[in-house]
Amino acid sequence: QKGILGNKVEMDQELADAILLFRKDAVVNEIIQQRSKFQLIDSWDEFVIRLEKFPAWGGPSWMPDVEDILLARVRTTGVVDQVFQIKGTEFRIIDVGGQRSERRKWMTLFGGVTGLIFVAALSEYNQVLFEHSGTNRLVESVELWKKYANKSDFQDSAILLFLNKFDLFQKKYFHDHVPIAYDGDFVKEKKGSIPKYEDEENEMCEKATQWFTNLYKFQLEKTRTRMLYVHVTTALDPSNMETVINATASHILQQNMKKSGLVSF
Repeated sequence: QKGILGNKVEMDQELADAILLFRKDAVVNEIIQQRSKFQLIDSWDEFVIRLEKFPAWGGPSWMPDVEDILLARVRTTGVVDQVFQIKGTEFRIIDVGGQRSERRKWMTLFGGVTGLIFVAALSEYNQVLFEHSGTNRLVESVELWKKYANKSDFQDSAILLFLNKFDLFQKKYFHDHVPIAYDGDFVKEKKGSIPKYEDEENEMCEKATQWFTNLYKFQLEKTRTRMLYVHVTTALDPSNMETVINATASHILQQNMKKSGLVSF
């Protein structure tokens, strides 16, 4: 927006200094502590920290590295259709936007799916939707999972649940002590008492990640749970994602072999 810096769209020293000064302001810091109540990209703080190295970082001759690219979050819109080779096997992955306005497009894509990948952000348990400030993101995620993972279209598909953003979850839950708040049927039926950070043995947060696993598993019809594979992921960790992607490929191949009658397990 036009202001004291005019209509600048390219980073220069004046704009970099203004952003850094803005971030150091006490009132701004208080507002950021309430970031769960409004929309602020997860990597904003990290980019501001890196901006302190301007112009070596962010200047005219700067070239983003792999980590910079991974930090750049872009909201998926429409349908993205990609073909990958994983260990010599070709996989076609169709990525769809998760926003409410995008979901009407999903129904045309369900035919012939061999694997359903559902990505749930662990760190967003206390945040609200971009489209509706009155709806909690965890509640919305669980409701979506229950609706679509149980569809007959996926009755023979491998169901892969990625509990993503574990690094951000660790910081929020274990280090910053922001409690998990959820009052759905899973808790009401006393099958999933909410974990507390003080009960964790270490920062791996095994009690919490198991609780999230059970929360989503609880929503599945019993016949579907045998096809469920759960992975705790950190998208910014290439080695973690490589392991998960290889395991995902293996799960889908196993399910295909089972469906074709080549194996039984």
